[in-house]
Amino acid sequence: MPGSSYVNVRAHHMWTAVVVAVPLLAGLSGCFVHDDPPPDDTCYERYDGCDCYGNCGSDTPTVDSVSVDAGATMDAQPGEGVGIFVENLGAGDWDLWTTCDTKISGASCSFDVYISADGLQNVDGFDLEGGDFIDDMVDRTHVGLDTDADVDGVDFTTAEGAAVRLEVWLDGSADASYVFYVENGSITQGLPTNPANMTP
Repeated sequence: MPGSSYVNVRAHHMWTAVVVAVPLLAGLSGCFVHDDPPPDDTCYERYDGCDCYGNCGSDTPTVDSVSVDAGATMDAQPGEGVGIFVENLGAGDWDLWTTCDTKISGASCSFDVYISADGLQNVDGFDLEGGDFIDDMVDRTHVGLDTDADVDGVDFTTAEGAAVRLEVWLDGSADASYVFYVENGSITQGLPTNPANMTP
């Protein structure tokens, strides 16, 4: 299967221009007043229905499930498209790896992936470098992958038959639209919710 046909190219350079232009314009206009306190790191890691300031409403976000075929793997060309690829190897073994559109956009992709599952263990990185990290938290594991024209990833083990809950952030924004997995023999792009449960 040609990997590039399953990975979308995004306008990374346009976002870079916006990120640079907005602070410059704000600096030209004098003071910039913001009444709300800045969000802290715990906000970035929450998926329990609470907002950045710890306000928990009665509307808990829906967490949908998708099925991931056992033993199905995927291929993609590093540097030619953005993707987070999740593979169920069977018997509780999983792979998760990333690519970016660096050869097209000239920019790298910063992925933050939060993984939780019954019996989650043996989270090991492959092809990690620089700012890539694995942080074992109390109830889940935070994987940070800065990907450019290469592939970065982790493999991990869960209790056999356990669903894997995945929450995905790309360049600081919650975005599960670049997640790829094989369901019923076909490659599927995007999760229906973020987070979502991926069931074997």
